[in-house]
Amino acid sequence: MGDILGIGVTHYPGLIQPDQQMAGLLDRTLNSDQVPEELKRERIERLIDLVQRIAGDCNRQRVGRTEQVLVEGPSRTDPSLLRGRTRRNTTVNFEGSASPGELVGVRIAAASSTTLRGTQEALVAA
Repeated sequence: MGDILGIGVTHYPGLIQPDQQMAGLLDRTLNSDQVPEELKRERIERLIDLVQRIAGDCNRQRVGRTEQVLVEGPSRTDPSLLRGRTRRNTTVNFEGSASPGELVGVRIAAASSTTLRGTQEALVAA
């Protein structure tokens, strides 16, 4: 769902597979009806919203900076763009002419909670 400072948050309802030592404790706590389903859903939705908001704020702080990006190939959503990953493993969709496997500088122009968008910087001859 979200990834903030390298901590991912993913929710899979009903997918709890405890080890044998913890089975009794988990059965009495996590799988009990002590917390109504509606409240559980509300809490996980609030958590996801919070994580996405914080991740978006962190990514927006990167707008205007140049980041090193390892080119993976064309963007999945727009084949006219390239897709790559920063050193922090954030997906970047960008305009450019690099090939997969190249490490390029990308000027970040926009950000969401999960991706960055930018333009490849031109190489300057020395």
